[in-house]
Amino acid sequence: MTPSKAEHFPETIPDRFHCKNKGIKDAVYQMDKLLTERNVPHINGPDLIKKATDTYHTGMFPTGGIHWNWLGSTVEAAAVVEKLRLMTHIPFPQIQFTFTMGEPKNVDYDSDRDLLNMSLLRDGIISYKVPHVQFLNPVYQGKPITLAVVGGSFTWYMNRIFLENKLFTEINEYYYFNQYEKFTSFDQKIKWSDEIDLAPLLKSDIIILEENSAVLVSDHGKKFYEKIMGKK
Repeated sequence: MTPSKAEHFPETIPDRFHCKNKGIKDAVYQMDKLLTERNVPHINGPDLIKKATDTYHTGMFPTGGIHWNWLGSTVEAAAVVEKLRLMTHIPFPQIQFTFTMGEPKNVDYDSDRDLLNMSLLRDGIISYKVPHVQFLNPVYQGKPITLAVVGGSFTWYMNRIFLENKLFTEINEYYYFNQYEKFTSFDQKIKWSDEIDLAPLLKSDIIILEENSAVLVSDHGKKFYEKIMGKK
């Protein structure tokens, strides 16, 4: 489960929207409880990010972005890898990192300023600092591992952290289960299609389904289950 910026900064929502200013909604913890009772391996990302905010003494969402910053996505990526290491006994190295605070990079689709870019707001209008993450990891030395990720826009950043740390030799991304992308490096997309290719997903060593706390039972999750059930 990935977090929602609105839940982490409810105080920034204007009063005219009449939202409940309460932070993480109860449904997140209810889903966590249901998955735990059914022994479904999962990460409670909203709660994890809430605790990380206190641990690292900085926000996990940038002022000018709608998605988590690189520190927030790194914290969740590290938790996913640790969960996989314990479940599968694959000798994944822990994601180790440091970070420094600085100005956001003005790069298209970067999470540190994706909202500003989408709004066509330029530099100088809003000034803020973001964490810049540096990884300290040893390179994974085990057998090649392929990963399939079914999810939305939050997975873009986590997948690139996996690739930068060379934890997976191939990542097949099913973006909202409407389009399919294949990556083998941080900046190299080797396949893209509006047609869903199930073969790489069914052959993957590991499959991750991402649900955002804003919509805990998503359309792409339903599509994923329907396709898998149809293949049984």
